[in-house]
Amino acid sequence: MMRGRGLLQSLVSPILILIAWEAVVRGGGVNPIFLPSPSSIFRELVAMIASRELLYHLEYSLFRIILGFLIGSAVGIAVGVLMGWYRWCEHFFDPLISATYPIPKIAILPLILLWLGFGELSKVAIVAISSFYQVAISTFAGVRSVDPILVRAAVDCSASELQILRKVIIPAALPSVFAGLRLGLGVSLIVVVAAEFVAAKFGIGYLIWSSAEIFQTERMMAGIIITSILGFGFTLILKAVERAAIPWQRTLKEETF
Repeated sequence: MMRGRGLLQSLVSPILILIAWEAVVRGGGVNPIFLPSPSSIFRELVAMIASRELLYHLEYSLFRIILGFLIGSAVGIAVGVLMGWYRWCEHFFDPLISATYPIPKIAILPLILLWLGFGELSKVAIVAISSFYQVAISTFAGVRSVDPILVRAAVDCSASELQILRKVIIPAALPSVFAGLRLGLGVSLIVVVAAEFVAAKFGIGYLIWSSAEIFQTERMMAGIIITSILGFGFTLILKAVERAAIPWQRTLKEETF
């Protein structure tokens, strides 16, 4: 009952904003070319879904995001674990990550295009590079934060190094790993849309940019809304995976609160 009431309360502000937005546009307070009404955006969104145009753009964007994110995350987790477990790996990778992480990843897109061309590989590569840093840094922090007592207990039980990593280090670091995955997936969505602005003929980013160029504001806003929905959906999926992968974390929360 309380959860249902909380959900209703959380919907109040968005609904009020939509009503006010619709009223202002219909009342002539804002030129629809610059800010269309929610109802006109919704009609355009429905029309794009019915014509399958939106789904066509979505297929390209999702392919680039998912493949790039999986590659970047896999490498990021591996590097983060190695950095956290082996001091020499930290000394090797840390200067490289510290020097390149502050560079806006979209700024290296021209270089990636020069190397890999304008095909799918360049977009997948920029997404993989962007997600790598978030995941690697979070994984490294998670491994380093593991309680040394757990490691000593495993050593006392004659566990091998590989067993310690599999049974102690990685499970204990999973909350940090998933935090990095959520950040990496969000960055992946931002980067792929930006890359599609300038280096694609299909995708949500291309849809937004091409619509803005010819003042089709409803289509542009529909693309922006789809981007927001994608981000929200990705977060829900990762949360579900996290609950399945770390069931003991939920149990601890329930017992504590």
